Amino acid sequence: MQTDSDVAKIVLESIQAMLLKIALQMARDDYEERRKRQAAGIAKAKENGRFKGRSADTGKHRLIVSLREHHTIQETARLPNSPPAKQQPRCNTTAICYKKCPS
Repeated sequence: MQTDSDVAKIVLESIQAMLLKIALQMARDDYEERRKRQAAGIAKAKENGRFKGRSADTGKHRLIVSLREHHTIQETARLPNSPPAKQQPRCNTTAICYKKCPS
């Protein structure tokens, strides 16, 4: 037999789970609505000839080309001025690790 505190605990957990689901759904709906509005704004700007998209980073491109004369693509990616998002360490027996492997 369950006591009042057990029932209260179950009810509280259920309410918390429901509130979390509601908050997550609201966040998802907000994200989707912002994406739709952004896409509509871009489409309208393209119609009016005002949308050019993101411009190329010519400075970074020149740097990469100059580094390619002396380095491979992998070596260029490991250099300190290379963006960290482009470095994807792989830890296995056939690949070089850019970070220290835990194994």
